[in-house]
Amino acid sequence: MDESTKKQKYKEIDRLLRRANSLLDAVYTLHTSETRSMSRDAQSSYYDVGGIETLDIIKAKLPPEQYKGYLLGNVIKYSSRCNHKGKLVRDAEKLANYSEWHVEAVKEQENDKESTTTPLEVHDGTFNK
Repeated sequence: MDESTKKQKYKEIDRLLRRANSLLDAVYTLHTSETRSMSRDAQSSYYDVGGIETLDIIKAKLPPEQYKGYLLGNVIKYSSRCNHKGKLVRDAEKLANYSEWHVEAVKEQENDKESTTTPLEVHDGTFNK
């Protein structure tokens, strides 16, 4: 991929993340943290079928870095498609949930003094440990 194409892709990602941030601001003003849990509403009762949320299973099975990547991937997914599915508020709620959970996971890892993983940093499109 040439440098111009990379820059365009990074600009698009930046635009999507800025849009996600503005959607989050709107959602946070509309909902309290109690109503943001996806398993607590009638539309999404399937998330905790069997007595445990799938997200809790994923968190238990993945190392912290992979779990944070999973959450961040969902933030990007919902922010990039929320204007195209016809369910803007629902996808904005999901975006807010995954963003909140990502922040919690980052804080959790920062507070964990025994963590041996090194976070990945992104600089000019290259990943460095």
